[in-house]
This record gives sequence, C-alpha cells and structure tokens, in this order.
Amino acid sequence: MEYSDEIARDERNRPLISVDTLVVAYLQRANGSGGANVIFRGVSPNGSILRPQIHLMAGRWFEPGNREATVSRRLASRFAGMNVGDRVNLGTRSLTVVGQFDAGGSAFDSEAWMDADEARAIFNRSNYASVLMRPVDDAAGARLKRHLEADRRLAVRVVPEVSYYAEQTKTAKPIRIGGNLIAAAMSVGAVFAAMNTMYASVGARTREIGTLRVLGFRRRSIVAAILIEGGCLALVGGMVGGAASLALNGYKTGTFNFQTFSESVFELTITPPIVCQSLVFAIIVGVFGALLPALRASRMPVIAALKAV
Repeated sequence: MEYSDEIARDERNRPLISVDTLVVAYLQRANGSGGANVIFRGVSPNGSILRPQIHLMAGRWFEPGNREATVSRRLASRFAGMNVGDRVNLGTRSLTVVGQFDAGGSAFDSEAWMDADEARAIFNRSNYASVLMRPVDDAAGARLKRHLEADRRLAVRVVPEVSYYAEQTKTAKPIRIGGNLIAAAMSVGAVFAAMNTMYASVGARTREIGTLRVLGFRRRSIVAAILIEGGCLALVGGMVGGAASLALNGYKTGTFNFQTFSESVFELTITPPIVCQSLVFAIIVGVFGALLPALRASRMPVIAALKAV
C-alpha cells in the first residue's frame, strides 16, 4: 500500500501511512478500586503526524525498539503506573512511559501508544489491525479506495477515518438513552410541579381574575398572561439549574466500551448551545405546566370568582 502514488508524502519523501495494531492490557486503577482493560495502540512513527488533534504534553514520543510507550494524559490520571518514568507491565514484558499526550477529547484519549511491531511481538500478533493513510487529494482517495477494495489479495474495507470513529461512538448510545430517559422522567415531574404551582397561584388570585373579566379582559388574554407567568418562572428555574450545572463542566470520567471491552474516557462539557437548549426546554415545561391552570382560570364564572375569599 505504501508505494501507491495516491498517498501523500512528507518533506523527506516518506509516504504518510501508519500501520496500527490494537492490544488490550489489564491495569489497576489509580484510586485502588480495582482494574480495567486499557487499549495499547501500536503505531508507526508517522502515527502522530497523521492525527493532528494529538499534542504531546509531557516527555517525548516513544522510540521504536526501546520498549517505550506514550500515554494519554486523561488515561494516566485514571490508572496507576502511567506517569512519565513509570513502567507498565504487559504480561511478562514491561514498557517505560516516556511521555503523555492530549487527544483533544477524541477516542485516542482512551489509549496508550507504542511501536506497532513491538506490540505484535509482545502479544504474538501476526497481522496489523488497520492502516491509516493520507491521500494526495479527494480524487486520489477515491481511486485508492477502488484499487484496494478491488484487490483480491486484500480483505479490507476502506472508509474515511471520521466515519470509522463515528461508528465507534455508537458505544455511547446506552449512555444517551439513559440520559434521555432520566430527562424525560424529570420533565414529567417538572410539568406536574409547575402545574401545582400555577394552580396554587390561580387559586390565590381568583378574585383578581374575576375583576379582570368584569373590566373586559378576554379569556384568551387571561390564558396568555398565566402561560407567560409559568414560562417566566420556569425560565428562572432553568437559569438556576444551568448555573448549578457549571460545577460539572470539565468533569472527566470513564465507562466500559462494549465494542473494544476496554475503558473509554470522556469529559462532560457544558457549552452555550446546551445551556440555551436547556433554557428553551425549561420554558416549554413551564408553559405546559401552566396550561391547565390557565384554562381553568379562563373558564371560571365571573360571579363565583368575585365571591371567592
């Protein structure tokens, strides 16, 4: 593959291609709560060049042939023995941690990197798992895809790297489903809470509502006023909740990846679009909660409303 004309080359005329292999090692957590599987990715020297989102934060990159590893900084904070200078045991062999990198929140934040051939030797692997290459341009990439998939000597599937990792993120689907279920349950509770609040508000101002009707206010005006009040109250509550959620901004944790059977590290990020969406959702909840009390207030007989204590 590396001699294909469609592959771009660096300033030293070397093809921008990296052969990768993935192995899994069981490591102990830094907090002493047990252990978990960690992915060690064997890469070629061009592996970091082909992934510009990765930046070396401490130490240096591993050198092939020296039994060295460069690990994700987020992963190092969760597992013991992964600081610069430590040694990581992989079965009967060990690696020296020589650096830490940051992958910008991508899937590589859950990995440690080492030389691909060393990874194959330590774990007795005869093949590589994947090949990452940078084509000269989009047209060259399309030609390379057709050429490789048509080659009967190769059993490969050629996909853009972004699409490949988009499939990997499907492991987060259970987390999203669980979050949506929790949000739905809390939304139902919030609607009933808003409804209870607005019923109490309408009950305390029955005479005022009757007075408005006598003065000529239409029923839809009263409904609109109560809906606006419910939306404003919910907006204030949403703002308080949004401010409280900022305490979790940047919180780093991990979960089990059912595709790789290893630890996946992720970070909770509170962004302005998320805050805006939550405020809009809060207003909707407030309006729905105020709808029935508003309809009840608008249909209240004027005489009965004026006689209310």
